[in-house]
Amino acid sequence: MTQNELDTQSINQLHSVALEMSKSCFELKKLCATVLGSSITLIASFTKQSLDPSLFVGAMMVIAFFWIADAQSYYYQEKVRIRMKDLQDGIQSRSAGSRLLDGVGMPITTERATRSHRQRVFHAAFNWSMTFYGGLTALVVVVSALYHFQIIASKP
Repeated sequence: MTQNELDTQSINQLHSVALEMSKSCFELKKLCATVLGSSITLIASFTKQSLDPSLFVGAMMVIAFFWIADAQSYYYQEKVRIRMKDLQDGIQSRSAGSRLLDGVGMPITTERATRSHRQRVFHAAFNWSMTFYGGLTALVVVVSALYHFQIIASKP
């Protein structure tokens, strides 16, 4: 078996891994919404169905947990895609002819592939995919502010 064949097999396996990680990111968002709704209901039952700061703190903790888990999955998905690009570049350099594709699956730019660890971590946590968590956070902050300034209140 040649190095190109081994690299092609590795690319296929890594592509499957990247797809599964992408699915898990979507599933984490769905699970976050489910857990957030359930935890708010649970906290409300302990606070006698009245608004309480613990409701907002609990919501933020749930969001933070899932945001970190999703960012970690995104980070490793990008690392897998970079490895796929490296393997493809190796195949291309050993083969005669011109480059037909720039990346496998979703192409990754050289700029993204050469980011520092700090830049990669920051991008994993703050990208378009994570706007879901930013939106949830904004919603909790707005409702918390409305409660704090007594624009909304619990009935005794």
